[in-house]
Amino acid sequence: FGWLQITPQEFLCMKALLLFSIIPVDGLKNQNSLMNFE
Repeated sequence: FGWLQITPQEFLCMKALLLFSIIPVDGLKNQNSLMNFE
């Protein structure tokens, strides 16, 4: 498992990428635009 030895910074980046891939970014953008129109 030598390839699993990553730095904490790389681990955080991977976690952020996973979160952003799970969260529907387009849905969040649409929500923001709708809120701006109100």
